[in-house]
Amino acid sequence: MAVAQRTTGYQREVAERNVEAILDAAEELLAQGHANISAVAAQAGVSRVTVYAHFPTWTALLEAAVERAVRQTMTALQSVHPDDGPPIEALDRMLAATWQHLARYQAMAAAVAELLTPEAVTRTHQAAHHTIGALLQRGQADGSFRILTASVRDLLTGTRPRTETCRGD
Repeated sequence: MAVAQRTTGYQREVAERNVEAILDAAEELLAQGHANISAVAAQAGVSRVTVYAHFPTWTALLEAAVERAVRQTMTALQSVHPDDGPPIEALDRMLAATWQHLARYQAMAAAVAELLTPEAVTRTHQAAHHTIGALLQRGQADGSFRILTASVRDLLTGTRPRTETCRGD
C-alpha cells in the first residue's frame, strides 16, 4: 500500500508540474502572439496529449491561465492590505500594487476579450470583483467616494450593466 501511495503522490507532483509548465508556456506564447496547443506543448516540454489531458480545449487552457493570473494579481493586491486605512489611501495602494503587475497580462487580456464568454470572464475574476467592490462600498459609506455611477461600479465590480438610467448613485 505504501508503494501505491508513493506512486500516486509522485504522479500528482508530476501532473502539478506539468500544469504549471503548460500555464507558463501559454502565458509566454500569448505575449509573443504564437499561442496554440501545439506550441504550448512544445514550450512546456510535454506532449499535446498531456496538454489535452489537463485542458480539453484551448478555451479551457486560457480560462485556467486567466484564473492563475487573477490569483497572482490578488496576491499583489492583498499584500497592500486594501481593508486597512482610509478607502482613498487603500485605493491608491491597490492601484500602485496592481498596475505594473497587470501590464504583463495585456496579450492575455486580448485573447480573453476575443475567446471567453462574459460569464467565464466574470467567473475567473470573481475574487478581484469582490475585493474591489468591498473597497468601493466602504468608500461610499464613509463619503470618500461620493460619486460612482452605476456603469463605473458595474465595470469595477464585474456585475452586469443595469438597464435603468445611470443617475450617479
